[in-house]
Amino acid sequence: MLQRNPDDIRTLTPDVIHSADNMTIKSYSAPNAQGNIIYIGEAPPGTAKSDPFWRITKYFYNVDGSIDIRFSGGTLKFDYVWDNRETYQYG
Repeated sequence: MLQRNPDDIRTLTPDVIHSADNMTIKSYSAPNAQGNIIYIGEAPPGTAKSDPFWRITKYFYNVDGSIDIRFSGGTLKFDYVWDNRETYQYG
């Protein structure tokens, strides 16, 4: 079972607004055809999906059932565009 730090600003719940550490974040998810979440995007409320203020996470589902979680550009920075999530390298 995954343990979640209550101070962590990330969430696996799509399309929500939540806050932690005096920072409010909105999250979006993009599932694949099987309903598995592929991308999670986080940005301050009011950020357009075309603005470069997103942190994007990509989930890679392995045949052994494990999941690799990687970030756009291999960084935790909020400087990516949600609309461009499929064009980024993830590490």
